[in-house]
Amino acid sequence: MTSGVSKEREELRAAGEIRLTIKCAAFPETHVKTLSLQPQMGVKTAEMLGTLLCGTSPFYLRKPGPLSPIGKCATCGGQLSFEIEERDGDA
Repeated sequence: MTSGVSKEREELRAAGEIRLTIKCAAFPETHVKTLSLQPQMGVKTAEMLGTLLCGTSPFYLRKPGPLSPIGKCATCGGQLSFEIEERDGDA
């Protein structure tokens, strides 16, 4: 018997996903985090989230200052960048 949560995850997996990958400019191979997002979020919203996390969003009233952790790698303090990938449920 499959639980409701497991069934929901299987349905989401079949529907695909959007992957938002945040990378450190200094160590892009090791200082990296990937967020798996529901496809209903949409690529535009995922891009907005990426710019907010990287500190480059035009929606900030005041850009994050030099002492702010926003836009910086939590491990080494390097600048962040992001990539978005749409994946089909078959991938």
